[in-house]
Amino acid sequence: MSDTPTKPDTKDLRARRGFMLGALAALPAATLLTACGDPADELGDDGELSQVERPLDKNRRGCAISPELARERLRRRALLDRHVGGENAHVLSSIMETFAPDAEMHFNGASFLDSDAIAAAHAGFGMSELPGGIAGLVVVEDRVYYTDDEILVRGRILGQHVGQIGPFPPSNLAVDLPYHAFYRFNQQGKLVSERVIMDWTPLARA
Repeated sequence: MSDTPTKPDTKDLRARRGFMLGALAALPAATLLTACGDPADELGDDGELSQVERPLDKNRRGCAISPELARERLRRRALLDRHVGGENAHVLSSIMETFAPDAEMHFNGASFLDSDAIAAAHAGFGMSELPGGIAGLVVVEDRVYYTDDEILVRGRILGQHVGQIGPFPPSNLAVDLPYHAFYRFNQQGKLVSERVIMDWTPLARA
């Protein structure tokens, strides 16, 4: 066995670097400075909101928020949990119930600007009762962040690549697709925008 270390694949490194830069470019500079962790971090052990009612703590990097905003973030998170729950259950009607009538979705540069297009995009990926590009699809949220206006999720899509996904024909291999998603809500607490940037590298490699 050779002791010479294996050089990382240059194309793979470029693809992953491009994905990360694209994800960062999609964020306003203010978002990068003000995004905070899960709102549960702002609560006491009993889940009550008394924690956020104390004065701002400069050591908390500006993440202390008002009780009103904390409650709004919790409401948004509850809706997002229903949205992702519908995706993982592969129940398209449950997913679509979380969107406002005028919602739009943007996925890796493609735009879906009405309910029918958004539904078709989710179904085509494997998030409905019918077969899609990813069989046994599971959405994993690795990290969740909050701004005043949006919820940001860093996660992965797991499953078996059995159908056409973008430019990639089925490989029948298990895939792990990293993504960043940005969710914006209206005054009624419904999703008005879902923007997803997904790393295609595992599909290209397959």
